Amino acid sequence: MNKPLTIYVLNLFDCGVTLWFFFMFGIGIESNPFGVALLQNPIVAVIFKVIVIGLALLVLYQYKNKKIAKTGTSVILGVYSILTLYHFFLIFYVLRILL
Repeated sequence: MNKPLTIYVLNLFDCGVTLWFFFMFGIGIESNPFGVALLQNPIVAVIFKVIVIGLALLVLYQYKNKKIAKTGTSVILGVYSILTLYHFFLIFYVLRILL
């Protein structure tokens, strides 16, 4: 799987987990101020994550041979990887409490 596609899949996972936590615990669960603004309307948040992030990743893919795009893609992949691990930790923590 190429990096932009991996990032997109992790982005969708982030979106799903964020919405799940939002509907379970409310807006206070989101620590990102931009995410809080988006979650004022969850449909807008999903549209943003699906379309805007997808388009940004397409641009990175178009310029995949440029050094700045390679670097940016690697950094974004690293951030999303850490975020995904954090989400898994939270999911297991919440499930442990609920079950």
